[in-house]
Amino acid sequence: MHDFSVGLSTDRGVAHVRLAGELDLAASDLFEPVVGQVLWLGVPRVWVELDRLWFCDVAGVRQLVDAYQRWREHGLAVGLRGARSPVRQVFTLTGHGHLLGVPSTDL
Repeated sequence: MHDFSVGLSTDRGVAHVRLAGELDLAASDLFEPVVGQVLWLGVPRVWVELDRLWFCDVAGVRQLVDAYQRWREHGLAVGLRGARSPVRQVFTLTGHGHLLGVPSTDL
């Protein structure tokens, strides 16, 4: 059993993607469909809430970076926020620390 969950909600034109547990290669089957669902919603902004994500490996960072880039290519403002120290460290070590907490445009 894999300890990962993803939730999607909207509030005033903003999609909120909430990740919890462990984001790694095994979680891609759960995470990838949500990336497409955000686009289907037609909202201009998305926040990825990372405060309940307690583990993220390089494959997980790659999934988040790919989602970030895909949403940006479709014109969405994107922000990743709430990363705990272990997750923040992996983002920093992989050269993607700049994505955490700073929206791509004004959210």
